[in-house]
Amino acid sequence: MSATAPLGCLLITAYLMGVACFSQIADLVRPGLHGAHQLQLCSTWQPGAADAPVLNRREWRRCSLSLLAADRNTQTGQTADLPVADGAARESMGGRMPHLADMAQVAERELAEAESLSQAQSTQQAIIDEVPWKPEGYSFWQWDGRRVGYIEAGEASGQPVLLVHGFGGSAYHWRRNINALASRGLHVFAIDLLGFGQSDKPADIVYDAEDVWVAQCARFMVEVMGCGEREGGARRAMVAGNSLGGFVSLAAAATHKDLVSGCVLLNSAGRFEQVEEAVAVDEKEGSLTPEIEAAQGIVREAVAQLRQNAVEAMTRAVLYASFYLTRSRIAPILAQVYPISPHMVDDNLIASIEGPARERDAAEVFYRVVSRNGVGPPQTVDRYLRKLRVPLLLLWGKFDPWIRPSTADLLQRRAAALGVETVSRVDVNAGHCPMDEAPAEVNAALLDFAAKIA
Repeated sequence: MSATAPLGCLLITAYLMGVACFSQIADLVRPGLHGAHQLQLCSTWQPGAADAPVLNRREWRRCSLSLLAADRNTQTGQTADLPVADGAARESMGGRMPHLADMAQVAERELAEAESLSQAQSTQQAIIDEVPWKPEGYSFWQWDGRRVGYIEAGEASGQPVLLVHGFGGSAYHWRRNINALASRGLHVFAIDLLGFGQSDKPADIVYDAEDVWVAQCARFMVEVMGCGEREGGARRAMVAGNSLGGFVSLAAAATHKDLVSGCVLLNSAGRFEQVEEAVAVDEKEGSLTPEIEAAQGIVREAVAQLRQNAVEAMTRAVLYASFYLTRSRIAPILAQVYPISPHMVDDNLIASIEGPARERDAAEVFYRVVSRNGVGPPQTVDRYLRKLRVPLLLLWGKFDPWIRPSTADLLQRRAAALGVETVSRVDVNAGHCPMDEAPAEVNAALLDFAAKIA
């Protein structure tokens, strides 16, 4: 095979990786639930149709519920009340499809819970004391010559709490939690991670979670929040983070035990270690002369550098394009991840995300963060769970279309297996950002956890 052939394959792979990464962030690709068959079921689908439509999550649930009804009617001897197309789809796919029925049972329960709680939850949200939106920012701190934005509320004598936002967010994403927690005696800080919100966006650094954001949060807890050893005993903070901020919070809690008293993960991002079987590979000894081997080594190095440059250029082009497209779709993307109470997405929240995204180096920061952390930060969740010595709370929006409750299940099992002594779990009727979509439930859980670790 020529050197250009693998290079071409690599370019295609880079393109697909970029598209896949973009689809994760912008959710442009419909969720893949148990194969193409389920994604192609709807009232207009006919067996063998080449242009079968792709369903969104709610349409898929409704369709699967119809099939579940048919299963139940079949079991009880009743006549199935199904559209003809759904019956044809069933026949063409081999009968009752029990795996789809299982998923439909989950969908049925989720929809019933969501719809029954929606109105009551909306009433609760109306009384939340929100932090007002300030485009100019709130408070600022200098860290290694760079400006870091943050929001502070509560008495200095209160139990310290650090809130860490997710990818693309800011401290303002905790607007419905900050005052509620402060009013109950906590000293609350919400920070803008470097590269986001009102913080500086340097375009000349590697955005490594531990080297940048964890280090930033640790210094912030010491210099601004007053955590660490001091007269009268140690002062430690409860750290809570959403999505990417959840991973940062876990890493901070695991690596800075002297600063953290407890850790809360809200729909946290991060990748897990994979258990892989070792595959033995027999290698034949080479019979080439040293001169030929040396020449081949030079060629391999040159081709590798060419591949790296080509992949980087392709990745940068794809991610820049995805950044500008994502920036233009902030409102519909937010609506997708607030599935229970989409009305909680308002102009202020959109402005808090859109404004920083229009700053000069925002696109370059996006590229650097995603290319480094697009499939999860290089470090694994397991690595930090092994080191964690403080109580852990999993506070999960169970309707999250991006990070499903199954991730919380796995995280809970791994934490117990890796020696985390205290692991608790609270599921919330919300999507990916439960602290903003269901603040009443989240605030209650945070206050209860804070009281337990005080």
